[in-house]
Amino acid sequence: KHVNHISLQEFKNLDCGSVKNPKFPEQKTIPKTHPPDLEEVFSFITSYERKNPEAKKVYLNIEIKANPHDMTDKDLYFHADKIITLAEKYSLKDRITIQSFEHIVLTYIKEKYPSVKTSALFSMTYFQFFRSKLGWIKGLQKEVIEKSITLKVDYISPFYAYVNPDFVKACHEKGLKLIPWTINSEEHIEEIMSYGVDGIISDYPDRLYRVWKKLSESSL
Repeated sequence: KHVNHISLQEFKNLDCGSVKNPKFPEQKTIPKTHPPDLEEVFSFITSYERKNPEAKKVYLNIEIKANPHDMTDKDLYFHADKIITLAEKYSLKDRITIQSFEHIVLTYIKEKYPSVKTSALFSMTYFQFFRSKLGWIKGLQKEVIEKSITLKVDYISPFYAYVNPDFVKACHEKGLKLIPWTINSEEHIEEIMSYGVDGIISDYPDRLYRVWKKLSESSL
């Protein structure tokens, strides 16, 4: 079943920590781990911060995903409203960024909730990826920036192959922050960081932290 075809209780009963994804052989299993719902995440954060006032504030990047076969624009808007209402309940509205490949929902959010930060996700076809490897990327980079300006988003979150120092500079000149995906090796993380990006999406936050810590200590 697709996740939007099951009840919340069925979702919470899922074991998401026992079965390894063959695409991620280094994945660590944590048996009997059940996925929290968004309210549980928000509740945990606010509770922890109350008990630990010296702790750094947590900012959340929340993605709205869509199944194009059975989800309408209204479904996307419904999810956006639910997320933002919940964030307001826990006083986290100013600490969330909503990202999506479904750019129409980002436009909806900016029109209804102008203070909520949004991020436009951009993928790349195999042909475009091949062209990027040959250095033929400027046209695609320009399209992504122009699209993001039209959407009035705060962030661009493109596939990593879009990203080079010139692209980072061009985004910043237009007032756009840049958080590429998905960068997993420590060498690649360090390379992308050196370009001056504003964040990185990775499947391995422990690696990301190690690189950040190493670079931070070396700059002292």
